[in-house]
Amino acid sequence: MIFSLAKKDVEELKTTNILPQTPFWGRVKSKQGFTPTGFELTVSRNLLDNNAKRHEKKEDDILVLIKYIDNNSCYAYVPYGPKIEPELENQGVFLEHLSETIKSQLIEQRPNISQQSLERFRRFNEVFAE
Repeated sequence: MIFSLAKKDVEELKTTNILPQTPFWGRVKSKQGFTPTGFELTVSRNLLDNNAKRHEKKEDDILVLIKYIDNNSCYAYVPYGPKIEPELENQGVFLEHLSETIKSQLIEQRPNISQQSLERFRRFNEVFAE
């Protein structure tokens, strides 16, 4: 299964008719204290459609809005996204992969995170990866 996120400048997100997934929305929310972050999402087509071939992939951009509570805590959400929508029976797996992938990106992004918190995060992931 292919499932990856690549960081992308918010201003370079593909044009969409979904306002909360646009660079404009990222600029608006940044004035409200959010950190807009752009990603290019690449997924296997068979995760979206059970009849698709495994090696085929689909790409799309997503805007993730991050709100830092302190140096060690934040939350993130994808407003009205992602635009890629899997079949009903694949939605849980898709959203789980997406949230775990975004989570790993957030921990790398925060410049002020302490080494101790980073180590705790890595141990936490190791426990739940087993």
